[in-house]
Amino acid sequence: MTNRPKCLPITMLLGLGVAACEVPEDDPLGAMEADSEQTDASAMAESDGGDDDGPAADLDLDPGVILGRTVVLGPEGPVELTYENRHGIAIVGGDVELGPVDELPPPEDVDLASLSNLSIDDATHEQGFTAVPIWGEPWPNGIVYYMLPDTGWPALDAQINQGIATMEAQTNFDFIAIPAVFSPFLSHIHFSVTATIDSGGLSDSIGRKGGRQHIRFSVVDQFFNDPPSDRLVLHELGHALGLFHEHQRPDRNDFVVYWPQCVEEGQHHNFHKVSGLMWGPYDVSSVMHYRASTLGDACDPLMSLTGATLGGDVLSNGDIAALNWSASF
Repeated sequence: MTNRPKCLPITMLLGLGVAACEVPEDDPLGAMEADSEQTDASAMAESDGGDDDGPAADLDLDPGVILGRTVVLGPEGPVELTYENRHGIAIVGGDVELGPVDELPPPEDVDLASLSNLSIDDATHEQGFTAVPIWGEPWPNGIVYYMLPDTGWPALDAQINQGIATMEAQTNFDFIAIPAVFSPFLSHIHFSVTATIDSGGLSDSIGRKGGRQHIRFSVVDQFFNDPPSDRLVLHELGHALGLFHEHQRPDRNDFVVYWPQCVEEGQHHNFHKVSGLMWGPYDVSSVMHYRASTLGDACDPLMSLTGATLGGDVLSNGDIAALNWSASF
């Protein structure tokens, strides 16, 4: 993209069921590049409260990226999401893994009305699904079972243990390590490494998915012995315990300016606002909030209207309150 000077400001949980359709890789719109006037107009629309989340925004601003559509039934009804097809795996928001793309049926093959009564124990094959990501289920009584990765990477184990210790010290969640023999019988978080990502982490659920759910870190980082930061571990644990990205809340524009022309090419879909249940007031210091420079190219994609620092390194008071509410079920 064209280099630009830094811009000046102008201005959690999801529910049950998923249906998806793939945007064809050869869609002519997918090859369109927004010129500078279109990009500037998008920035102005966003700062004035416009909606940057429509299909046109996906295709115009993320050329060359294979994107798909997903409908998630949240507390207020169907919610449209955009996912990236990354090596055949559907990724939402950059770090939430929905599962294999070829296991996500198109919306027309699913009776959406029937999904409103789904739970993680339902036989979902009757609804036409082969693998349904369930978002938003709580961990009963705040008890979370987990397994450490069998990778021989002590630095990763230390960071995971530190993140768990922080969660236990600052929230009402309790973590219990289990041996592999219990894995088929208990819903639990399984930490592992993967080649699906170049760096960072992935969670395959927001809240309790049921059975084994994964928090994955990068095998590339393992190769260079570059373990995840405290913030990254807390962020991915936040997803698994029920939190979504703060910067994707539908009320973001009241607190943060979003400049799409500052975003790395192919990463705009990670900033789309998502409707759904919002817990508490907007929290710029949340560990679930992108930092101002995250996925930036030559300038910062996000800027606080009050000048506050975006994205904390530790759990904020808002994070703790939201997690304690989730742990109360």
